[in-house]
Amino acid sequence: MPRKRKIIKDPKGGMMSSKEITINDRRINKGKPTNIPTIFNKVAGGPREVTQRAAINRVIRAGGKDPITGKKLRSFGTMSEAVTASKNQSRAAQKRLTDKRRKT
Repeated sequence: MPRKRKIIKDPKGGMMSSKEITINDRRINKGKPTNIPTIFNKVAGGPREVTQRAAINRVIRAGGKDPITGKKLRSFGTMSEAVTASKNQSRAAQKRLTDKRRKT
């Protein structure tokens, strides 16, 4: 059963449930540009952001999938495409959080 990301506060006091970095590590998607999460639920002290190295290692241990959701991580043809996709996903996630707060 897929799990959901927990919501955490960012350093500026805002709310977020995900943050991605764009990498091209040969061990993930054959080195093609890939966006990977850097916020994980089960980290000492609760959900929090981890380093790039730790995020990469978690994805590798999960077989190239998102360790929380179990979904295969999409690769892109260029770094630019991957960065654009990450920005679009971030905007959509922020909108969902904002909409959720307005409903409560």
